[in-house]
Formats: sequence, structure tokens, C-alpha cells
Amino acid sequence: MVEVVDEDSAPASGENKSTVSAASPAAPKFRAEADGGLWRGIAELLSSLVEDALFVANADGIRVRAMDESKVSLLSVEMPPAAFESYTCQGERKICVQAYTLRDVMRRCAGNGEKVELELSEDGSRLRVRARGKVLKTFSIPLLNLDSELVKEPKVPVSVRATIPTESFINNIKDAATVSEYVKIKATNDGLEFAASGEKGDVSIPVTRDDDLLMMDLQEESHATYSLNYLQKMAALLSETVTISFATNMPICIEYNMEKGVRIAYWLAPRVEEDIG
Repeated sequence: MVEVVDEDSAPASGENKSTVSAASPAAPKFRAEADGGLWRGIAELLSSLVEDALFVANADGIRVRAMDESKVSLLSVEMPPAAFESYTCQGERKICVQAYTLRDVMRRCAGNGEKVELELSEDGSRLRVRARGKVLKTFSIPLLNLDSELVKEPKVPVSVRATIPTESFINNIKDAATVSEYVKIKATNDGLEFAASGEKGDVSIPVTRDDDLLMMDLQEESHATYSLNYLQKMAALLSETVTISFATNMPICIEYNMEKGVRIAYWLAPRVEEDIG
């Protein structure tokens, strides 16, 4: 048994009393503490795409790549050491967990303003998730044996890059999903347009410099159609603004403009048809 002696009640100098101090614990193989909302947002996105989530951690931070089974969408997450309250990683660590389990745990841990810490167990077989809120919660998740490498990000040409408020992007996707399963995104000199048409009706939502178009770099007028089923899964309020990049009938990249060097980007292949109506 180790006796813990409060500093205020320690014996005065000269008293003959010995104390036993605990040995310093070994440095963790991996430990990362960040805002709980960030962890939860990443877990929610991952669980909507894949069953198993692979995190690769090293001295440069944490990287995650997740591609759905149909290989039409890919999520890329990069978190440098500066993104964390504290960060330790010995060598390179591959941490694979069930995405749904991680999501459910984060829903129980990640409250407003709470810090959440991820740490590998001493034997490297489990991931501890510790939430420091009003009470201390510690979950222990078994790791999966997944012998794989991170998939590479796609390299596709883009002819337009536009930045709009994330809330506006989410609302436009929800409005389009009211009438259709697909949305056509157009870029012209006037700005962006989100258009959808189906049996329930049609909707057109312009985004111009007079309202929510914060930035646009247009090389040529472009248009492409994308699945709303996928876009709705990825439309999350993770940042104040989002940057959309695409070209005619090419994959779209949706990049959340995060703080502290965090990068969250989502690619989605287009529906190869000229029109949705």
C-alpha cells in the first residue's frame, strides 16, 4: 500500500517519520487530449462512412482516412500536435477501433467545453477514452487487428473554389433533400447555385457575393451533380466556414476551415449524368 501524504500535513523537519512514494508511471505510448466537440465530430463522420476506423499517429500528429465500401466517398482528417492540449506518441502507432463504438462513447463523453483524452493501454490492446467534465469518465475500447495502410487522397482537377458559411451549406443541402436525392451545384460569374428537382418539386438556391459567398476563385463555369444521401452525412457544423472545390462532372472536395491546423476534407464522386430533372 502506498500512503499519500498531503503536503500541508507533512512532518516538520527533524521528525523521524519515513514516507513511501509511488514510482513514476511509464510514459504512455500514445496520449492525445483535445476539445471533446472535435473528437465527437470526427467520430460522427467516420461512423457514417465505415465500420472500422484507422488512426495513424506519430510525432507529426494524427491522420485518418476513411473510404466507404462503394468507393465513391473519402474522408481525410489531419490533426497536428498543435491541435491538442497535450500530445505524446512514441514511434508510429496504428489505432483501429469500431467506428460506431467510438461514436457512441464520444456522445457520452464530449459535452460542451469538455476535454477528452485518448490513451493507449500499457499493453497496447485497448484505447482509453477519458472525459474530464463535472465527473471523470473513463471508457476502454478494444483495438481491432487491421493490417492496412492509409488510402491516398485523390488528385483531381478543380476549376472552382468557393467559401461559404458552413450553416448556409448545411441548409442548402437540407433544402435540396426536401425534393430530390441529388443536387446539382453550378458555378458561374454570378456565384454558386444549388439546384434540385424530383417528383416532389424543385428548388434553386443562389449563393452570391451579396449574401453568403465569402470567396470564389473561378477558372471556368462548372457544374456537377452529387448524391444528397452522402452530402447530408458529411454536412456537419464543425467550423464557421467551408470551402467547396470541384470541376464539371468531377469529384467535389468539401473542406472545413478549422483552427489550430486541423484539416477535415471530404471527397465525393459525381453522378455522371447531365441533368437531375
